[in-house]
Amino acid sequence: MKNCLYLMMAAVLLVSCKAKKLRKQAYQFEQHGAFEEASDYYYKSLTIDNDNVDAIVGYKKNTQIVLDKIYEEFYAAFKNADYKSAIYLYDEAENLQKKANRVDVKLQKLNDYSVYYNEALDHYLEQQYNKGKQYLALENFNAAKTIFSEIVHFNEIFKDTKHQLKKATYEPLYLDGIKYLETNSNRKAYYQFADILKLTDYKDALQLKNEALEKATIKIAIRPHVVNRSYSKTKEDFRNYFVSTLNEIPSPFYKIIEVPSLKAGQPLDTQLNLAKNSGAKALFSLNIDNVSFHKAPLKRESYKAYQKIKTSYKDKDGENKTKIEYNKITTALYSQSEQANINLEYKLISTLDRSVLINKVLRDQITDQVQYMSYKGDYKQLVPGYWEHQNKAHISDKIRDYSSDIRNLQSYFNSRTSLKSSTVLYNDLLKKMSRNITQPIADYDPK
Repeated sequence: MKNCLYLMMAAVLLVSCKAKKLRKQAYQFEQHGAFEEASDYYYKSLTIDNDNVDAIVGYKKNTQIVLDKIYEEFYAAFKNADYKSAIYLYDEAENLQKKANRVDVKLQKLNDYSVYYNEALDHYLEQQYNKGKQYLALENFNAAKTIFSEIVHFNEIFKDTKHQLKKATYEPLYLDGIKYLETNSNRKAYYQFADILKLTDYKDALQLKNEALEKATIKIAIRPHVVNRSYSKTKEDFRNYFVSTLNEIPSPFYKIIEVPSLKAGQPLDTQLNLAKNSGAKALFSLNIDNVSFHKAPLKRESYKAYQKIKTSYKDKDGENKTKIEYNKITTALYSQSEQANINLEYKLISTLDRSVLINKVLRDQITDQVQYMSYKGDYKQLVPGYWEHQNKAHISDKIRDYSSDIRNLQSYFNSRTSLKSSTVLYNDLLKKMSRNITQPIADYDPK
């Protein structure tokens, strides 16, 4: 409690010293006629200690001098028809008074300049509005956006400035989207209009976005396969899974459509014509050459290690001691693996010109393996190492009684002892291969 009190007192002193230092710096600026800097430093000191009379008096005095000077410059600018300078000076004076109000200091206006300000503002905004319209006509959208943003800053309801600002902001994006459509860059057009619609509903951007999507979308029909004696159920399952994943292609530009008239055994040209007449732009063909599983026999090896035995005893002086012995032992190390393999080829063929858009031959596999140990005793007593002869010492004998080595050895006793089921391995291979098929299609851009 006492320490907390000391810390609080130290913090108060530190703050007080900082405020005093700022007041001192402010006073020095004031003595040199730097009234604006003096005002800033007095303000900083008041934000720390707002009850100090010297700071309040100093801030009000210097800020009033600065305010009076700004108003003088404002009136001079107004008289000279420099309306831009006039309204920005008036804005600066207003902000200075708001700042003073935040520290409860009230400044005085020698005159009411609001009438002059409103007249200057009307003149300036009218000039800027006409200039902004000229920039829009010249399609200088960045310059127009800057001007209309400035007008909105001073008067949000001046004429139709908000509408003009919206046009200056989104018209260049809109025109780019139109150009993309005209040059058949439909995907770029789609994303361009989509970006506009994320922010605002501009013109017919939604309609054009849908038009671009329709033009960019590749409707895909699935070519039926011929089932013969060599076509196993496993191949059939794989094929059905791969075809279903085509509907999950991570892209808005692909759509799988049903073409009931497509039959197995029809010539390719016939299938392409039928798919084309149904609105498909491409025909997907999948041929699975081989699906196989291979499980290796369980392998058993002898693993050499040491059994660490601790024995407690008392020495001749009666003190407790511990004796450690390392006995050479062998334990069983088992290992087994299973592998699933697949060979396939798939194509995406254009129904318009019969060109092969994508052609991939894939050979892949997935393997699961286990490696574990079995020991009749307490495996936590085992220490890794190597020995040449179990019943006698040898120069190559090595004991690795280190924590990291022991953890590695014990991990064999805690690892799983059975392989994944064929079904699990089968599904893992399906998922892996389906990504290999769908991703190249998703990445394909006809433009």
